[in-house]
Amino acid sequence: MIAGGIALWDANRKVQLLASLDFRIHDPGIPENVLTTIRNAELTAYDDMGLVRKAVENIQDSLALLWPGLAFSYDFSIGPYCIKASTVREMVDFALDEEYLTLNSERSSRYNEVLPLFALQPSINDWEASVLLEYLRRRHPGLRNMTWQAIAADPNAIAKLYSGYMGAGGDWARWESDLVPGAVSRDRLGYDPATGKYAAVAPSN
Repeated sequence: MIAGGIALWDANRKVQLLASLDFRIHDPGIPENVLTTIRNAELTAYDDMGLVRKAVENIQDSLALLWPGLAFSYDFSIGPYCIKASTVREMVDFALDEEYLTLNSERSSRYNEVLPLFALQPSINDWEASVLLEYLRRRHPGLRNMTWQAIAADPNAIAKLYSGYMGAGGDWARWESDLVPGAVSRDRLGYDPATGKYAAVAPSN
């Protein structure tokens, strides 16, 4: 009964935290085929994981719901787009600065505590990924001068963004130095060196 009472208290606390957040999201305007490509690549990568790895990912999502602070401490990747908790915080700060997110309360530790919950809300998963992709486009010297329409029509540019989406292997200087996608990105998106085409990149409209 004690454990049940603690769980009920914790659930009520999270409901109150979420209820206290008054926010609006604004679409950065990422083309649908870019989002579809990345979403499908992440879902395929999840399907290809072993049972143990899948179990770990599922546990991380559950822990992020129960103990958001723990997700930040260990920087779990959460949600269908596998966005790390630290990236969620940075992405939301960027969204606030660029007015993709309107938050009618202060950025506080209480707000940060529920950020991982955002990554587990289906209604705003696409928005989160869109903001992150816009951040990556602006960060890259070559991509920032391309319009989203041009990127959507260029599978290589999409693959380059996906390299950054996955963390650029931790070498951001190298990622920013050219427009060549990383090996993992090319592999996940079905790159064929013989034809130069990507089998898993969704076509633009």
